[in-house]
Amino acid sequence: MLAQADIGIWALRDADRLPIARIVRRLPPTDRARLDAMRSKTRAQAFAAGRFTLRFALADVIGPDGWTVEIVSDPLGRPYAAGRAISLSHAGGWAVAAVSLAPEDDALRIGCDVEPPAPRRDLDRLIARVLTPDERAAVEALEPNARLEAFLRYWRRKEACLKAVGGGLSRLLAGFSTVASPARIPGVGQPVHFRDAEVNAACIVAVAQTAPIGRVICAEIPRNEAGGPI
Repeated sequence: MLAQADIGIWALRDADRLPIARIVRRLPPTDRARLDAMRSKTRAQAFAAGRFTLRFALADVIGPDGWTVEIVSDPLGRPYAAGRAISLSHAGGWAVAAVSLAPEDDALRIGCDVEPPAPRRDLDRLIARVLTPDERAAVEALEPNARLEAFLRYWRRKEACLKAVGGGLSRLLAGFSTVASPARIPGVGQPVHFRDAEVNAACIVAVAQTAPIGRVICAEIPRNEAGGPI
């Protein structure tokens, strides 16, 4: 396992509003075939924007082949492409892709999660259900107007960690703490390292990795790359 590995993050704004017809022009036939089979417009929109973001990221890392390389998953459902660990997240109009910048390492896996701040009427219930006692104490010590962002910080970290270890998100989020990295997840034999990263003020991302994290490099995809102005 690598002593340390860098991660790149690419973010696409307005991913839920970009016309699919503009996005699919850059996608390979394999992605288009999957898109054509989708009956749900919402699911198709998310898939198209997510694949565009991920392939844009891969092309930045490995070159033009990133637009056509096969994207596969290991037995635990963790995706990779061209020997590199990858991860994808959608929320709040953002599609975010993370790609390992390390040399090929078949054992390395990563996860990412984006959760833009949005009011949650059931915040107190979520804090009680999702957070560990130390996380909950840290959130409840804050002024009420600061608790949402603190809660989302832990939520993002937990989701990213679970994506990195794979096997679905069925493990209880409250089963492990993300107050400090690395996280120790019950049933997982290795620690999971995580970090918060800011693409911009509206897009805060958590990344996690099955090796210590070096640099985290963030970029927002220019609007014209996704088909020009809306």
